[in-house]
Amino acid sequence: MRKISGIFPLILASILFAGCAVDQEDASINKNQNLQVGELGTEILTYGYIDAYSHQDMPDTVKERIVTFNQSQDEYFIEIIKYGEDSYKDGLNALNADISAGRGPDILEIANEELLYQFGRKGIIEDLYPYLDGGEWPGREDFVDNILENFETDGKLYGMVPFFKIMSLIANPVCINVDKVTFSQLKEMYEENRENGEIEVYNGLTKSYLLYYCIIPSIENFVDMQSHTCNFVNDDFIQLLEFSAQFDDNYMGNYDQLFEDYDKLQEGKMYLFFNGPIGSFLEYTHYRALMGESAPLIGFPSVTGCGPRINTNSSYLAINSKSKHKNAAWQFICTFLEDRYQAGRDNYAANVGFPVTESGFDLIIKKVVEDNTTLDTEGNVIPKDNSVTYSSPKGEERTYPVCPPTDEEVAYIREVISKAEAGDDYGQIEAIVSEEIENYWNGTKTVQEVVEVIQNRSQLYLNEL
Repeated sequence: MRKISGIFPLILASILFAGCAVDQEDASINKNQNLQVGELGTEILTYGYIDAYSHQDMPDTVKERIVTFNQSQDEYFIEIIKYGEDSYKDGLNALNADISAGRGPDILEIANEELLYQFGRKGIIEDLYPYLDGGEWPGREDFVDNILENFETDGKLYGMVPFFKIMSLIANPVCINVDKVTFSQLKEMYEENRENGEIEVYNGLTKSYLLYYCIIPSIENFVDMQSHTCNFVNDDFIQLLEFSAQFDDNYMGNYDQLFEDYDKLQEGKMYLFFNGPIGSFLEYTHYRALMGESAPLIGFPSVTGCGPRINTNSSYLAINSKSKHKNAAWQFICTFLEDRYQAGRDNYAANVGFPVTESGFDLIIKKVVEDNTTLDTEGNVIPKDNSVTYSSPKGEERTYPVCPPTDEEVAYIREVISKAEAGDDYGQIEAIVSEEIENYWNGTKTVQEVVEVIQNRSQLYLNEL
């Protein structure tokens, strides 16, 4: 299971264990929906999640799924258990206390990939593949090609997500004609830019960008998970760190900068572009319209080149292996895979990501095309004029097209997804690299000292697996 990085800024960071209290929320939901336990189901099914911030709450879409499930049958009634209040660490400790005491929730919402790995490998949560192979809907064949493989670990599927996004840099076809960019090529681009100043490497090239989009994807070149060995005292890794040290810490981007970047793309003055994960066809066709004939997704620079990766934009739903109601828990999880949720108007409008099911994926394509095309006077299908106008802080306005995907673009996105490579879990090693590289950047340690510490800490971790 691998989505670029377990410590990716767009993914929740790894959490350490600490302690707090548990809060029951089922009463408020029951009151709001005029439902009481006993009116519908007599068996209680518990849904547990960790609340990291007091000002946030469970998404309405999840609450609606719970209410709908409670109303749809008369055997089970889902109660919600919220762990923690202001601290994810405190909530995590409370959840672990319940699990250790044998009273853990039947259904677990897990936002942290590292926690999902830990729970799976300790046998706390179920492998969902046997449920998919049970002969009823859904089966493995009902999912978009290669999606399940990208969310499994050790050949097992410990959690289900309803949506996904594609993590990748976009190459400017005027400047780049390769499928992947290696670290050596990135350095060459940077040197060329420093010499002539005509073509930027990519927007927001900073220490942090290089850490998450170049150094982290390169970890697989220095770690062998099969033999539990690593080699970070390596010239290639040292060069990565030395290259990163010359850049600023932060990228202060804004709408004005975004307009400038778009101009550079259209004028062939930027090699690579990144503005976040791509989770809809309209996001991709927007870039293609900017760049002209193509907008190739080439992953991120690494020692050998890292292709596009699949990333989840939502929490995982898992089943407690000690639950007495595993089949009911699975039935509830499956409600997130139904077409009405996968291709629901609210999710589609919010660009939460591509649906994981094949039928949901096809429905989204149909909706995007229908919403953005019309018929001309002769009955031919033509794009609607759904252009979007942005205003910069300086008051400058730019209009960009909103284009429905062509058959060619749909086929291309499918190809990218089908070829996305899932890698090993390097979450803890990524955390080690991220922590220790700061000592090199701030000058408290030399690069040689840092790589030796990374080597020693990583090897100790691998020895314990």
